[in-house]
Amino acid sequence: MKRIYIQFLLLLLVSTFSINLQAQRLNIPEKSTIGDEFLIAPDGTYSELRPTLSKNCGCEISDLSFNWSGSFNDAIANENLIRLARKRALKKWYSNQINKVVKPAIDRKFGRKFSNFEKAKNELLIDSERKNIATLSRPIRDKYSRLRSRGFKTKEKHLKELKLLKLREAEIKSGNVTKSSFGYIKVQGVYLKDIKSLSSLKSKWTPLLNDFSKNIAETHINNHMYKSIGKGVESEVIKLKNRHYNSLNMWDKLSLLQFLVHYEEYKKRSSPPYLVPEHINNMFKKFNKIDKATPELIESLSIKNRTGGFSVFDIRTYNKLLNAYMAPPALPGGEYMAKMEWERLKKEALDKLIRETSIEASVKVDFFILMFNIADKYQIKYLNDNYQNKKFLELHNLVKLLIDDALENPDKVYKDLKIKDILEKGAVIAKLIDELKITDSNQKEWLYNNIPEATEIRIFVDANKIRGVVNAKAKTFAILATNTFMNGGEVDFDDRIINKIKDKKIKCLHDNLTKDGNTFVKDLLANFKGTSEFNINITSVDKIFSDKSNSYVNGVTSYKKGDNIIH
Repeated sequence: MKRIYIQFLLLLLVSTFSINLQAQRLNIPEKSTIGDEFLIAPDGTYSELRPTLSKNCGCEISDLSFNWSGSFNDAIANENLIRLARKRALKKWYSNQINKVVKPAIDRKFGRKFSNFEKAKNELLIDSERKNIATLSRPIRDKYSRLRSRGFKTKEKHLKELKLLKLREAEIKSGNVTKSSFGYIKVQGVYLKDIKSLSSLKSKWTPLLNDFSKNIAETHINNHMYKSIGKGVESEVIKLKNRHYNSLNMWDKLSLLQFLVHYEEYKKRSSPPYLVPEHINNMFKKFNKIDKATPELIESLSIKNRTGGFSVFDIRTYNKLLNAYMAPPALPGGEYMAKMEWERLKKEALDKLIRETSIEASVKVDFFILMFNIADKYQIKYLNDNYQNKKFLELHNLVKLLIDDALENPDKVYKDLKIKDILEKGAVIAKLIDELKITDSNQKEWLYNNIPEATEIRIFVDANKIRGVVNAKAKTFAILATNTFMNGGEVDFDDRIINKIKDKKIKCLHDNLTKDGNTFVKDLLANFKGTSEFNINITSVDKIFSDKSNSYVNGVTSYKKGDNIIH
């Protein structure tokens, strides 16, 4: 009677796995009770468990069960079934699990039918690494992103200075030694006006060119490294995981496959605030080092699989040319020819880069920045946006006329010419342009040259910020207001009314209707319940054509879904 009662309890325990599969946490005690034949032993096994009869293989061990609920119950039960089958050397049961249970389970997991077990197995192996690869790749990608950005900025600075030296060289060769057009711009810490000979110029050119060549060679590699992060990693990891898989015996292979189904959940619950119970860790600790992707592997493979070759300024380009010229049958003077060819390629590339480098804005802007020690980013943006502006050019030329005074006492010139006031007002508009993300050059120019209207727009924008950011509707209205001002219209920011009427007679009528403010429009709006979410756009046209009736009508109200303007 006791034995029947024990078998009943065991069957009840097995069925409990199915009942509890949807549980988010295991209802298994973390510390097992030694001696109780119905609880989990310290090594994670069920020593007295006798599984139910299989439906497929005709033996006394049940098939593996796969449930993607995130519970460990299936993983634990599967591991014990595998250990029991291994103990009894049930090869037929093993073959059945591989072909009729595991393969279909992998198909279901990925939502597609693999043509064979090998392909299904490989997808399971790499799937367990993809999230790992993405996570480990991120800091490496960030590293090379920083390196290439720094390199691009340095390259830009070097090219500007090299171009200025080229321009100064042309001045010296033409006999213009004392009146340089760029005299008060510094290169390598020296004013160009103080470079008065070709030998002096060469002493600045040579180290600058060396620094440029070194930086551009490194930046070329860092740029292509950034683009290559992760390249070739999956194929290499598949090789490593298959090597590990093939080193296992047949039973551990099956154990690994069923474990990988639950692997992401296992990893998640192995990290705070979760903690996988000790008996589960004991059961699966043989797979603790299954992950093959590491930061070192990802970076080394990215280096190996990097495209882009080397920059023409890189010494390795010369070595490649040297190998070509010295390859049998090598001709006399091969080393000299390789050197000359490398110099020709570098000169050709440098000349092209210098030609493409514009310094007109930077020269004038740098002149002001260096002369008056300007550091505010919006003041610098104002200078960059307005270096061709008539008022700025007049100011720039005036400062150059007072250059001796400016060099001796820059603060006095800064104050006398009211440069501070000009820059501070310009910076306010530059910040507005930045916040509204305006890129149209006509809109920018208009805002800089129409301070009163631009100030109205800025006050409206400042009043419609949430945690320092302009809300989307206010931004749309601010840009619409800019266009309206530019076309001679009027804007009521309080009620968000745009008035684009240009016809003098109609404008006169409108002005009479709204002589006490926009009460006329407000009275119309008062007929509607609730607060209006629309901007009011008042325009006048000779005739209104209706697309629906295909004829002219007396009046029509138009509204497009998603817009916040009613016409």
